Amino acid sequence: MYSIERQNKIIEILQQKKSISVQKLTEMLFISPATARRDLAALEKKGVLKRTFGGAVLTDPNSTEGSIIIRQQMMVKSKRIICEKAAALLRNGNSVFLDSSSTVANIVPFLSDFRYLLLVTNGIHIASQLVNGTGDFRVILIGGEIVTRSNSTIGPTAIQSLGAFHCDICLCSCAGIDIANGVSELDVEQSEIKQMMMARSTVKILLVDCSKFGKTFFSKTCDISDYDVIITDQKSPKEFLDYFNEHDIKLIC
Repeated sequence: MYSIERQNKIIEILQQKKSISVQKLTEMLFISPATARRDLAALEKKGVLKRTFGGAVLTDPNSTEGSIIIRQQMMVKSKRIICEKAAALLRNGNSVFLDSSSTVANIVPFLSDFRYLLLVTNGIHIASQLVNGTGDFRVILIGGEIVTRSNSTIGPTAIQSLGAFHCDICLCSCAGIDIANGVSELDVEQSEIKQMMMARSTVKILLVDCSKFGKTFFSKTCDISDYDVIITDQKSPKEFLDYFNEHDIKLIC
């Protein structure tokens, strides 16, 4: 078994058990204690877990910004369906802001049939997938401070870079969406990036799965009414439907 396969398996085990010992890993994966420790060290560096005496515990993706590796594996089917619907709103020649979220990353496979797209993102993982794909588009990766846990660029340089562009569409996700508290993120820096993308775009589209409704996190990005379109995976709670109708927000589920 290759190291990436072992490490993905360790993530799956931790998502089920929340914690694991080195001894248990050696028994479950048929590997040596030294190999288990190396894999745990590699995953800790990526922010997936925290090592403990004799084992490791899973990092809670909701207590901090969370590792992109963990977030990519959460609600995968829902995120793909949401992104398929989002791609259907794009047209050849569009310019599009893409945030660095694990939700928006799922749109990459649906862009291959478009022509002349101009894609601007602060997501290092998204840019990498785009340039290695087969689509007919240009990709601009925004400069700035690199945050390995989210595989993104943030900070004043990133904000300044975004200010040089204007796009037809902004595709963003969020950590939480709540009627009283708006759309929010776990940290200020990610909120600032999304605020600038929205300010510099004509149509604002929020991609949000059902697990995020009714939740509020540290940094408010904007009011829900600042979006033109919201795409989700299930029928929203009635109070949200009433809000969307009242503020003339197009809902796609």
